[in-house]
Amino acid sequence: MCPFYMSGIHYQIIQDIIILMVNIFNFKSWRKVVVGLLAIILFCSTISLFTTVYSYQKQINQTQMNENNSICSKWVSNTDTRLNLIHEQVYDVFVTLYDDTEFQKNPNEIDTFTGKKIVDLLQKKIIASDDISAIFLYDVNSGYYTYNASSKSTIVKLPMVKSYLKEICVEESAPVGDHSWEIKYIGGNKYFYQCMRMGRFIIGTVSDCDLYKFNDKISDSDVTAIFTDGEEKILSIGDEKLVDSIEPSSEGTKYEDGFVTSTLVGEYSNIIGILTVKYNRSYFNLLTGTLFLSNAILEIVLIVLLFSYFRRRIMKQTNDLIVATQEVSKGNFDYRIDTENVGSDEFKELYTNFNNMTSQITDLKIEQYDMRLKEEENKLRMLRGQLRPHTFMNGITTISNLTYDNDPEKVRDYIYQFSQFTRYMLNTSSEWTSIKEELKQIENYIEMQKIKFPNSIDYTCDVDQDIVETKIPYLLLFSQVENSFKHAMSLIQTLHIYIKCEKYEEEGFKGIRLIEEDDGDGFPQEAIDNLNANDKMFTKEHIGLTNTKYTLHLLYKRDDLLRISNSEKGGARIELLIPDTGDNDETINM
Repeated sequence: MCPFYMSGIHYQIIQDIIILMVNIFNFKSWRKVVVGLLAIILFCSTISLFTTVYSYQKQINQTQMNENNSICSKWVSNTDTRLNLIHEQVYDVFVTLYDDTEFQKNPNEIDTFTGKKIVDLLQKKIIASDDISAIFLYDVNSGYYTYNASSKSTIVKLPMVKSYLKEICVEESAPVGDHSWEIKYIGGNKYFYQCMRMGRFIIGTVSDCDLYKFNDKISDSDVTAIFTDGEEKILSIGDEKLVDSIEPSSEGTKYEDGFVTSTLVGEYSNIIGILTVKYNRSYFNLLTGTLFLSNAILEIVLIVLLFSYFRRRIMKQTNDLIVATQEVSKGNFDYRIDTENVGSDEFKELYTNFNNMTSQITDLKIEQYDMRLKEEENKLRMLRGQLRPHTFMNGITTISNLTYDNDPEKVRDYIYQFSQFTRYMLNTSSEWTSIKEELKQIENYIEMQKIKFPNSIDYTCDVDQDIVETKIPYLLLFSQVENSFKHAMSLIQTLHIYIKCEKYEEEGFKGIRLIEEDDGDGFPQEAIDNLNANDKMFTKEHIGLTNTKYTLHLLYKRDDLLRISNSEKGGARIELLIPDTGDNDETINM
C-alpha cells in the first residue's frame, strides 16, 4: 500500500478553499452561493485536469503493455496452431496405416511394396506441410525404419539425424493423444520434436525452430519476452540478463519485485510465452495520485453541499409542487399545498395560485360531470325507447291475427305470455337486470313466438350457474334474440337459436361473454367488417346492433365489446363482452 502524502502548499490550498466555502454560505442571496460554489468546483476541476495530464504517461505505458501482450499472444497462438497441424498430419498417418489391409497381412514383417507405400505416405505429409522438417517411422515388430527429410530444411545436411532419431524414438515415444513437444539441439540448431506410438508403429516428426521467427516489433525497450516448451527456451527478445531469471507461472498476470509478468499458454501444445515489463513507483506518481485523489474528494464534498443547498431552498419546494400536480392528474382535486413555512415569497405565491386553480378546476369538473351524466342518461333512454314500440305493436298484431283461428285457449295463453313480457319491458326502475331475469324473459318471448309459429322454433341455452346473478344492461341480450326472429325466421325451416353465458378472459379483457347464434343466412362479409370496426358507427340497416354497441360504449367506455361473425353452420353469431367491474350492482359510472 502507498502512504498518503500531502505537501504543505497543498494542505494550505485546501484550508483556504474550506474557509472560502464557509464565507460563501453566509451570503443571503442564493445566486451568489451558487456562483461561488461553481467557481470553487471549476478551480478544483482545473487542478484535476492538471494531474490527469501527468497521469497520461502511465496510461500510455499500460497501453504499450497490452499491445506487447497481444503481440506475444499472437505468436504463441500461431505457433501452437501450426504445431497442432503437424500433430494432426502424424495422426493421419496412423489412421492410414491401420485402415489399409495391406499393412495388416503380415504383422511381423514389411515387404518392399509395403515399404514403398510407407515412404510415399511420409513424403506426401512433408509436401503437405512446410513446417515439417523431417518425419520418420519405426516398426517395433519387424525393426523396419524409414526417414524422410524436407529439401527446404537445413536438417537435410545433417546425416547423423536419421540414426539419432532411431536411437531415441522407442524410449521417448508418447501416446497418440499427447500434444506436447520437446526442444532438441541437433547440429547446433534447435528443433521442435514430437514422437508418438500406436501399437507396433512409432512415428516422429521434427520442425525447425527457425521457421517460427518473431516478426513483430516489441514497442518498449523495457520489455523482455521468452518463449519456451516449459523446460528449454525456444527464443527470447529483450534483456538477455533477465532471461535466465524469468520463470513461468500460472497463466495470467503477476506483479512482483518491480516487474509485471504475463504468462501465455498454448491451447493445444505445451508452448508458453512469458512477457516481463519493468515498472516503478516513483515519487512523482505518488504525488500525482495523492493530488488527484484529494481534489476528487473535495469536488465530491462541494457537489454534495451544493445539492444540499438546492434541496433545502429550491428542490424541496419544487418536489412539493410536482407531488401536488401528480395528485391532481390522478383526480385528487381536493389536494392542497401548505403555504406556511415555505421559505420563499416566490414559492408561496406559486403555491397560493396552485391552490386557487385546483379549487376552480373542482367546481368546473363537478358542473361538467353533471351535464355529461344527464346527457348520457338521456341517450340511454332514447336507445331503449327504440326497442319498445315495435315490440308492442308486433304483439298486438299477433293477438289480432290469432282471433281468426277460433282457438280461445291459444289466445289466452298468448295474452298471458304477452302480459308478462310487457311488464318486463315497461320496467323503468333500474337500467340493469340479472342474467337469470333476462334469460327468463327471453324464454317468455320465445314461447310467444312458438304460439305464433308452431313447430318452427328450437331454442337451446347453456349458462354457467356461477354468473346467473351477474348484472348486465337491461334488454341487451334480448334485442339480439329479437333480431334473429326478424332476420333469420323462415316459415319453411325451423329456426334454431343458441345462447351461451360464460366467464371469459383474454388479453385486455376479463369478465363475462354472452353468445347468441342462429342458423339463418348470416351476415355478408362487408357487413361483418363494418360492424367490427371500432372507429365506425353502424348504418340504418343495423339499427339494433348500432344501439347495442353505443349502449356498451356509454356504459363501459369501450368500443370493442361487440363482435359480429358467422357461425360454423353459416348463421349469425353475436358476442357481447361484459367487463368485470368489481361489482354486481348498478355502480358503473356513466
